[in-house]
Amino acid sequence: RDRIAISITLALILFLALTLPLAAILPQKYVTPLPINILVPLYTSPENTSHWTALTDSIINHPDLTFTVILNPCAAGPCDSSRPSHPFTTLVQSLNMLPNAQTVGYIDTSRGARPDASVRADVAAYAAWNNVSGFGLDGIYFDRTPVEEEKQEAAGQYLGNVSAAVRREAGFGEKRLVLHGAGGVLEGGRLMAGRADVTVVFEGVWGEMPRRGEVRKSVEKIGVTRRELGMVVRGVPRAIGRGGLRRIVNDVRREVEWLYVTDETGYGEGTGSTWNDFLDVTW
Repeated sequence: RDRIAISITLALILFLALTLPLAAILPQKYVTPLPINILVPLYTSPENTSHWTALTDSIINHPDLTFTVILNPCAAGPCDSSRPSHPFTTLVQSLNMLPNAQTVGYIDTSRGARPDASVRADVAAYAAWNNVSGFGLDGIYFDRTPVEEEKQEAAGQYLGNVSAAVRREAGFGEKRLVLHGAGGVLEGGRLMAGRADVTVVFEGVWGEMPRRGEVRKSVEKIGVTRRELGMVVRGVPRAIGRGGLRRIVNDVRREVEWLYVTDETGYGEGTGSTWNDFLDVTW
């Protein structure tokens, strides 16, 4: 009986070793996870101080996570004045004081329909925020960047011009981050190569997320790594709970480093009721 018991025990150990992932067997301190950078579209009015305060508290309570906050003070980019209102300035300064947070300005390119001179003017306006102590940004998030295959040559030049404008601006400090909100992957990824630090390759509802491995397969030919890719996932059902949120994070972790997951369906209007659970399961 002892021999049978030992045999069963050994067989069970072997089965678990073959079927369970290493992270489930070893203590977390012995596992090196693929990091996730929390991408936060923050398009709410500065008058909504409760939302800003909640975000700041979340960043403070999760010191092991890095947050990249996209700021959109005037609907589609910087304001007409030299800088936004005093409440907004104060709130941004509070974010910039946090060691695990970085801020970028929002600019809508309308799929390349906006003249690049106009876009570059917005870049310069954001860079000028650095003239106010503690108010400088770390880069720019270009939303709705071109993805059309038939216009790739013109689009490539366009993206190169506006991205270079960010990297030339001393007002963005040392980082000078360039993020593109493409919302998709061009066939072959030719518009992605070398132009952005990060490209958001999916922005949509939970039910339309790419299948596991799909993003990696679509960009592998141009050598783009997970460090350069992001996803914005909206409309996640609240009923999936923490377990469902954990599965979302783990499913995309090998493909993208930059991620935002929310049950909200709007654009940057709030982090939603699943926000804290999302942060808690992201390690």
